[in-house]
Amino acid sequence: MSVTVVIGRRAQPGAGERLLRTARELFATRFARDASFRAARILQQLDDPDRFYFMAEWTSRAAYWASMGNDPAYSALDALSVEPATRGFFQRVSVIEDAGRCAELVRAILVDLVHSTAAVEIERRRALWPRLQRLPAFVFQHLHQDLENPRRLLFVYGWTDAPGMLAGHEHVKEWLGLPERRQGEMAITFQGYARLRLSRLPGQRSGVPA
Repeated sequence: MSVTVVIGRRAQPGAGERLLRTARELFATRFARDASFRAARILQQLDDPDRFYFMAEWTSRAAYWASMGNDPAYSALDALSVEPATRGFFQRVSVIEDAGRCAELVRAILVDLVHSTAAVEIERRRALWPRLQRLPAFVFQHLHQDLENPRRLLFVYGWTDAPGMLAGHEHVKEWLGLPERRQGEMAITFQGYARLRLSRLPGQRSGVPA
């Protein structure tokens, strides 16, 4: 079973671009030499260029930890960061994607459910596909479930631009009946620019957005 590793980092004040360059080089090197590294995104917070969200898909959690090794790039990332990175391990349970569009902005929403309603919440969002594909700015909806806590879900949406992202999420809220039908605590944990995408997955492109 593949896993998605979600890593949060905050750069030292003003060191965001250096951290971004270091992370890009590290991801590209690992992607070239390790086939178990299947896909990745590097996101830079929309209103805080020193805050980053890395999302990487590996064939297994063991493959991810084995890749760490003694690469000096990790020490460089730590030196450029304010504090140690945060990590979460998720299973991707649903993918809806328009392969003809490129995501410039990504919003991640973390939900901690009060009850064991994860399957219901996932199906509700899967059912949005016919409506999502009609939104002009929609690129993808990826749904993830925490491997340690099945009541914790991560919904990741990609959009072509900021106005489209904001308008799109208003539609999603309306279609889902939020917040009235919310079954737990929900927070927008990250929204930012897509700074790097790597992928070996079918139908997905790799590259660095302009």
